[in-house]
Amino acid sequence: MPERQDIVLRPYYPPAAGAAPPAPYLPQPYGYGSALPPEVPEPSLLRPILRQWWMVLLFALFGFAMAMVYVKNTTPLYTAYAKIYLPPTPTDVANAIGGIERGSFLQTQVEVIRSTPILSRVADTPGIRGMRTFLPANGNPVLFLRDQLDVQLERKTDLIVIALQSPYPDEARTIVDTAVKAYKAYVQEERNDRTTGLLKSLEEKKATQDQQVAALQQQIREFQVKNPTISRQTGQDVIGLRDLETISSRVMDAQFRLLDAQALYGPGHPVVKKLEQQFGDLQRLYEEHSERYMRQNSKAGQLQQMLAELEQKQEFARRLTERIRELETSVAGRKLIQIDEVDPPQVSEFPTWPQTNRILAV
Repeated sequence: MPERQDIVLRPYYPPAAGAAPPAPYLPQPYGYGSALPPEVPEPSLLRPILRQWWMVLLFALFGFAMAMVYVKNTTPLYTAYAKIYLPPTPTDVANAIGGIERGSFLQTQVEVIRSTPILSRVADTPGIRGMRTFLPANGNPVLFLRDQLDVQLERKTDLIVIALQSPYPDEARTIVDTAVKAYKAYVQEERNDRTTGLLKSLEEKKATQDQQVAALQQQIREFQVKNPTISRQTGQDVIGLRDLETISSRVMDAQFRLLDAQALYGPGHPVVKKLEQQFGDLQRLYEEHSERYMRQNSKAGQLQQMLAELEQKQEFARRLTERIRELETSVAGRKLIQIDEVDPPQVSEFPTWPQTNRILAV
């Protein structure tokens, strides 16, 4: 192997006394500088945007100009609204149906206001059909209101809100006011029709009840003639009689709740069906206790049972008479359902659409 001529051998000099030993050799990466790689700064998202600031400004001005054009060319809409309140039914039915049925009743009224009969009444009101508000629907108020009339239950309250948007604020307020009046008239006529039918039914029940009372009184007189030694206090079972009277009172209350529900909701309603079932269950319970009382008390029990039944029928006839008088007063002109206008129809002072500030901000 040839010897290298470029290697220069230097003499060795021992380190001086007390000098530090030489540092060990550390491998260096390619290039100059520290052994650790240099820190690379994170890229900034703002830097390329600021580098093209003129394009950002151009697009911002273009968007602002388009928003201004949209706002200037959009027809402003005004919102008219009214809030109505239907107080709870002031009868025992409210205790039977509970809060869930109350909410269902209010939601049903919302759908009634949106229904074709109410909208047709609004359309048939003089001065409504010719309004410019209905031009988008070719002048058909029913088609327009079916899509545009907003009827909702206000959150956390029992208020019904009726609202309508229109380019013509005076027309919007008139239409909402007409819708409220049409709903009131519809409800009143419906209640009057139901009450008239209910009144006729109660009068028939009252006549039947009077006949049953008279027949039972005759039966008691004949029984006392045949059994002169048996009186009401003879062999009286106080506990059994008390239970029988309690069940009889519950039967009578259930029957009147059923009558109220039929007047309020009409036949076939889920509330009416529920109360009919409750009344049937109580009626069967009364019959079972009556038979048991008769078996346990023989002749004395038979008299006690007839007298208790007579008192129950007389009380029922008395309450029927009171209800008939109330309904006669209602048919004569008193409102059967109260609709309170919490906020009468009013219209916003400024357009509710387009919302200029929000559009320009976006």
